[in-house]
Amino acid sequence: MNLRLATTRAWHRLRRPLTRNRWLFMWLSRRRGSRANLLVRPDSVLLIEAPMRSGNTFAVASFWLGNGREGHVARHVHTPAHVLEAVRLRVPALVLVREPRAVAISHVLRRPALTVRDSLIDYVDFFTTIEKVRDQIVAIEFETLISDFPGVIATLNAKYGQTFASRVMDDEFEQDVTTLVEEMNRAESASDGKIDELRVARPSAARQTLRKGPEMELERPRAQAALAKATAVYERWK
Repeated sequence: MNLRLATTRAWHRLRRPLTRNRWLFMWLSRRRGSRANLLVRPDSVLLIEAPMRSGNTFAVASFWLGNGREGHVARHVHTPAHVLEAVRLRVPALVLVREPRAVAISHVLRRPALTVRDSLIDYVDFFTTIEKVRDQIVAIEFETLISDFPGVIATLNAKYGQTFASRVMDDEFEQDVTTLVEEMNRAESASDGKIDELRVARPSAARQTLRKGPEMELERPRAQAALAKATAVYERWK
């Protein structure tokens, strides 16, 4: 492993306890500036959060298609502290729950400096930290998210007394979501606005060809132990 990847991995592991501390994480994040626009604030209409590669971008795009972009949607921070802050601010919070094996494989393809065990530990941290506020959020399974977004919106409206809207999930909706997801990927891409097939939040043939490495890594004993813990957490949340 080169020095850059090793440094990224070390920083990720050192940062992990911070992501559980609501006050300290939010204080530091608001001062970083680069992604402060993603952080929840008192006027946010909704927070959408989950471990990375759980359908976050699909959920944001689907919400925007039904409600426009005028209201601030807090998103893509991927930490439990962010969810805890939304609860403190009484901002409606949607948490996405995806099967951990799929999350870990997809995560390390996007973030090759990390191991599947890193991803699984993050997964357990995320859900165990927010368990104390579970009755104050809406948790939705990934399969429900991608198959019945109008139902997700109905659940949010019932929980929080909102009037969020959703489009019918027809072929036009699917195409519009894909277009918006790709637009979001281009906006954050370092490759001259081109779609990064390893990072874009939609199915990608390029990623499928690279799955073998993470899948083999998952067979190692320490990864298997981490997967067992993450799966137990998933079973409690799904």
